This record gives sequence, C-alpha cells and structure tokens, in this order.
Amino acid sequence: MNKPYVPREYWENRFSTSGLNLNAVGYSKLGLVYNTWLYRLRLLVLDRALRRINLSAINSNLLDIGVGSGAYIDFWQKKGIRNLTGIDITEISINILKDKYPAYCFLKSDIASNEIEQIDGQYEIITAFDILFHIVDDAGFHTAISNISKLVKDGGWVIISDTFCDHPWGPIFHEYHRSIKNYQSEIEQQHLVIKHIEPIFFTMLTPLCGSKLMLWLNTIRNRSIAKLNSRTYTRWLINFLAIPLFSVDLILGQLFHRGPSLKFLIAQKDLSIQGDR
Repeated sequence: MNKPYVPREYWENRFSTSGLNLNAVGYSKLGLVYNTWLYRLRLLVLDRALRRINLSAINSNLLDIGVGSGAYIDFWQKKGIRNLTGIDITEISINILKDKYPAYCFLKSDIASNEIEQIDGQYEIITAFDILFHIVDDAGFHTAISNISKLVKDGGWVIISDTFCDHPWGPIFHEYHRSIKNYQSEIEQQHLVIKHIEPIFFTMLTPLCGSKLMLWLNTIRNRSIAKLNSRTYTRWLINFLAIPLFSVDLILGQLFHRGPSLKFLIAQKDLSIQGDR
C-alpha cells in the first residue's frame, strides 16, 4: 500500500535523495539534462509574459513561494528587484539558499497554513511556480490563495504556474491541477483580477489540456528520454530531443495565447472589487 502524501516529508526526502537541483524540483524521471531545457524555456516565457503586460520588477519586494532550488532567483536579480524573500516547507532548501544568497531572506513556512502569518511585510510581486497544484486538499488551496492575497500589496502582482485547463486533473498523490474556473472563483474572492495567461509548453511537457493523440505522443517522448537518462553515456543525446521541442514551443508560444500544458497566470490585487475576506 502506498504511503499517503505528506508534503513536508515527501519533499524533504526527495531533496535529500536527489540533491537540490532542477531535476529534484522538476520531473525527476526525465533527468537533469531535459529539466535544464524545461527551465530555460520557463525563464524565456516568463520574460515574454512580463514584457507583454509591461510589468517591471525594478525595486520590487518579491516573495517566492516554494522557492525550492532557487531556480528563478538569478532571473529576478537581473530584473532589478530590491529584495527577495523565499519560503519553502523544507529545511534543505532554506539552509542551502541562505548560504548561496546571503543578501536575501529565506524562511521555512507553508503557504497553505496559518503559519505564513509569521512573515512580516507586503510584496509588490508574489510568485508560486509549480506549487499550488501540489496542494491536493481544497482547504489548503483556499488558505494558500487567501494568504497570497493578504501578503501582496494593493496594485501588486501574483504570478502562478499551473495548467489552467477547462477540466481538473487529479488529485493523484501529490498533484491536483484545478480547472481555470476553480482558480477564477478562488482568486476573485480574494480581490485578485486575472490580467494575462501565457502558455509555456506545447510539446515538451504532458498536455493535460490536450487530445488523446497528444497524450500518446507525450508518453512515447517521456519513455525515450527516461531510457536515455538511465545510462550515463547516453544522457547527452537528450539534447538532440530537447532542442527541437524547445524551439517549437518557443515559436508556438509567440503565435498562440492558449496551450495544452503549463502556463503562467498573472493576476493583480484590486481592493475595489467585491470579495469575501
């Protein structure tokens, strides 16, 4: 019988086993080479999304929820943030990042619980990248959105990554991808207004919003990459699969406003709208 999902225990074990790297925070079966390409595309698309809505991070106070390996910290540094606070439910993440980025603040905390109220200060930008779909209970998800709304300044920005499909997927163990309607309902209750949704992946990741054919092709791709990753001397060949998929996804993202996989949702805090606090 499988053990139940206990978030803090699961991620502590995962990070201690795999190390705190892109493979540990990403899709571990696909290996570090492929996950590096996935994060490279994430950063390029995030930059594109910020430019599309003219969102400047210069002199911003930013909160990175589920900071994990710190994959986005260098990106925000280059964007000119004033300060960054990273929170994570694991000791491993917080301890490593404190040593790596001594100028910033890192705290062990859980956005889905009331302990988040221990954090002082408000933020111009809050990010929750690949985090909220790991909150599989609805009460915890509601609390997380409520906490995010309390921590972001009026007029400030919230950036979330999830699939935002028309229909939910899960919950299955540690993942629950809620529908866009579910997100809209929770977000609007907390005085947050969706301003933009930017697709990230079309061919590189599981198309939860896609067709059966796309899911079948996804299975073939994942098996091929996993097989190459299983042997040290074949891992470099993953680049030859990743590069064309990366290029296709980058082009498709410039052409289309909807996609079958992960997306960035950007919302803005507006206290003038009605909502339940």
